[in-house]
Amino acid sequence: MPNLAKWFGKIVDILDQPLLTGAEKKKIKKHFGWIWKLEWEQYIRKFAHDVTTIKDVQKILKNTGINEFSYKRACSKLSSIDNSEFTEPIIKALSAELEYTKQIGFPMLLTSDIIESLFGKHKAITKPHRLSEINKSVLSMPVICEDLTPSLIDKAFSKVTGKEVDRWVKRNIPMTILSRKKIVMGSETDKSIKVSKLVEKLKNGLTVPDLGKFAEGF
Repeated sequence: MPNLAKWFGKIVDILDQPLLTGAEKKKIKKHFGWIWKLEWEQYIRKFAHDVTTIKDVQKILKNTGINEFSYKRACSKLSSIDNSEFTEPIIKALSAELEYTKQIGFPMLLTSDIIESLFGKHKAITKPHRLSEINKSVLSMPVICEDLTPSLIDKAFSKVTGKEVDRWVKRNIPMTILSRKKIVMGSETDKSIKVSKLVEKLKNGLTVPDLGKFAEGF
C-alpha cells in the first residue's frame, strides 16, 4: 500500500515538473488523463496522505514500542487523517495497550517480527516443502522459546504423557493433505496388487465361490 500510494502521489504531481516538454506532458496526459479529473485527484491525494501517515505510525510503534511518548506521537500523526471512523478504533486500541504498559511497568512491543522469527525457526526445523502443512510439529514451537535443561525436560515428561499428547493432536490437528494423499495412493496400490492376484488366480482355474470370497477384499 505505501508503495502504491507513493506512486500515485508522483503521478498527480508529475505535470507540475518545470522541466517537462510539451510533448512529454501530452504523452503523460494520454496515459494518465483520468487521474486529473477533480474527484479522482482529490481521492488519490487523500489516499496517498492517509496510507503514508499510517506507515509513519507503524514505524514509530515498531521502533519504540508503546509508551507515553510514542502514543502521543502516533495520535498526533493520526489526527491529520479526516476519517474518524477509521482512526478512532486505532487510537482506542493504542490507549488500551498504553494502559496495560503502565500496569506491567515497561514498554510493550507492537510488532510481529518476533512471531515471524519464531515461525522462521520452526520452518528451519521441519524443513517444509510444497505439500507440507502445520501439523503436530507445531508442538515444537514452545520448545524453541525455552532453554532446554535436563531438569526442565524431566519436569515436562513427568507432567504430560505421550498418550495425552496423541489425544491433543487428534483433537486439534487435522490430517495433512500429504497424509491423505499417501492413504489414497496406498489404497490404489493395494487394489492394483489384488487385481493382479485375481488375474493370476483366474489363469490358474479360480472357482466361482472362491471368486466371491476374493472379491470381498475390495
